[in-house]
Amino acid sequence: MDNDIQGFINEIKYPDYCLKTFDNKIKKSIENNDLQFFKEKGEINFGKSLKKIDKITFFYLNWIADINEVIENLNLIIGDLRLLGKSHIMFIGSPRIRFYLLLRLFFYEFYRFREIFNSNIKVFEIMGYINKEGILSIRKNFNEEFKTSISIRHNLVHKDINWKGQEHFDMQLISIAKDSGFMIIDKKTGEEIPVKKILEPLCIKYSDIFLVEGQRMSKILQYIINTTSKFIFKENKKI
Repeated sequence: MDNDIQGFINEIKYPDYCLKTFDNKIKKSIENNDLQFFKEKGEINFGKSLKKIDKITFFYLNWIADINEVIENLNLIIGDLRLLGKSHIMFIGSPRIRFYLLLRLFFYEFYRFREIFNSNIKVFEIMGYINKEGILSIRKNFNEEFKTSISIRHNLVHKDINWKGQEHFDMQLISIAKDSGFMIIDKKTGEEIPVKKILEPLCIKYSDIFLVEGQRMSKILQYIINTTSKFIFKENKKI
């Protein structure tokens, strides 16, 4: 099922035309979406007879596997945020601390997109497809696309280090009281205000923000993978 329907970030797909000369076992692994196959099994030694085009194919395989590992982690964080909002009692420890930890973890993982991109795009210069100036230009454009994520992170973590705002104040007050063995009473109803009443809307809000930003970056990276690989494989007369 498509992740858009499930509400999770789509993983990067391996370009079909890159599989034309692949060994059947490798093809089957990729078609089964098992892009971690090579990383889990360790390096595969093909000797010195491996063609340049095959090296390029494995380069893309590893690049996509690295990206998808991040996406998988981000989806776990989004899923945990949703579950935390619905049923925080399923988790050990303070729901408040876990909530803010998940927010920080998302950005920790998300920033790995940039690290992976910068390390892999350098390979194009080494292979002779893009000169140094071209690499700098590509990195600059990618960083421009990354600015939205940086802005979101700064607003959440740096500018609002104390998590300002009514919703965060309520979260802190109710959660700390609960952690200390007390409760906050609604003055109108005389009933306890449960953590879930404050926590669930926050979890929904941020999981939705993270999903939109994750899908945006997934589409950008899929476009980069598709366009660069198509150009390189045409250059090597494999399409």
